[in-house]
Amino acid sequence: MEHFAPAAPAPYLTIELEYDDKPGYLRSLPLEARFMPLELPYRNHNITRYTVRDRDGNIRKDLSYTCHYTYNRDGYPTKLKRTMLDGLEQEGYIVYKASIGKPAVAEAGLGVTK
Repeated sequence: MEHFAPAAPAPYLTIELEYDDKPGYLRSLPLEARFMPLELPYRNHNITRYTVRDRDGNIRKDLSYTCHYTYNRDGYPTKLKRTMLDGLEQEGYIVYKASIGKPAVAEAGLGVTK
């Protein structure tokens, strides 16, 4: 994905994505609840690497990260660990909620661990 400033000939940011082949926890969230509008192309899976490059091709370590997941028996992630390339680590759990007659919704929370 590339992001352009108005009337700019080159992107000011390029985002490279990698994701797993497991069911994504983000696909159950309503679109208006998403914190990143960029999730649409990969919402059916889980991001494993999110790399942001500036216009010169340098990796923005403050915005780039890797994710590792623990999955339940159905292949859905239940725990995640996000490691920013600048060293910050976050861990969290994903909880799935469902009501009779309503689709399941996932909730995730991350806490700083390092």
